[in-house]
This record gives sequence, structure tokens and C-alpha cells, in this order.
Amino acid sequence: MNVFLAPASSENLLATIKRRVPFSEVRHLMDARDLRAIKDLGNEDEGFHCWAVTENRKNIWDKMKNEDIVLFKETGTGYFTCVGKIFYKSKSDKNKKLAAMLWKYGTGWHYIYFLKSIKAIQIPYRKLMHEVGYTNPRDILPGIRQIKPTAMEEINLKHGSFEKLLEKPNRDLSFA
Repeated sequence: MNVFLAPASSENLLATIKRRVPFSEVRHLMDARDLRAIKDLGNEDEGFHCWAVTENRKNIWDKMKNEDIVLFKETGTGYFTCVGKIFYKSKSDKNKKLAAMLWKYGTGWHYIYFLKSIKAIQIPYRKLMHEVGYTNPRDILPGIRQIKPTAMEEINLKHGSFEKLLEKPNRDLSFA
């Protein structure tokens, strides 16, 4: 399992992560194969949650697999505020129009991934970044990044799994 850390504007998070995108609003902008897969694999009839990367981060998108975890760091909050699991990826010619409709902030979000099990969290950005090996206070999250395998091994040894790390009460998150 991989874990990815993604920066996100509040507006874009609200558009597709904090709220479900209704199929009725975007059906005409989606590839029929993708639509069927999202309904089947995501076990959704009403809508979906999704996020995307641009062409310059396609190498990250290529590494993503089903059941990988994505944590979203909401701009201006100092926290990772949402988490979800990837269940499907899409690179369709129709994604350009879909992305333009979904995300008003930023452009080029053509490599879309769909998420399930979305949860609100409140994990301090600096503490998690330190836990996963980014100890320089100036380390920032300019774009999506994958937690390094060596850091994942340390987390697994220390906490049992990344999921167990996330289960810690957020208010008491000490990473001890």
C-alpha cells in the first residue's frame, strides 16, 4: 500500500472531496466506461469523490493503485483535513471538460483518481511531515508526493500500520 500527501485549496476540496459529485451533474462529461466502473467499484449510485493531478505529476498518478491512501493538506489550515482510499483512475479525453467543470482553481487536472471511504481528520501538518521523514521545517508540500518506502517501513514498525497511525485520536496525536 502506498500513501500520498496532496495539497488542496479549500474550494477544490469542497467541490469533490468534502461533498460528493452527483452523477446527474457530470454524466454528460464522462466516458461511459469510467461511469460504469465508478458506480460498480465505488459502490455508488448517487455520485463520487475524486481528485486529480496535472501532466507534470503523471509519474505519481502512475504509481497509484487501488486501496492506496491519500491525505489532503488544506491550504491555510496547517492540517491534513481529509483522507480517502483510491478505487479507480481515469485518463480519458473527456477528463479535460470534467476537470474544468469540477475544479475552478487551477488547470490541467486531467489525470483523475476516484476515492472512497472519505473521512474528515485533523492531523497537524508539521507533525505528520516529521513522522514521514521530512524533518526540515521548511519542507513544504508544493504538489502531491508519495511517502517514501523507508518512511512507511518505520511507520509500520512504530505503529503497526499507517491506518493505525491515523486511528490515533487527532487531538492527542503525539507520534510518540
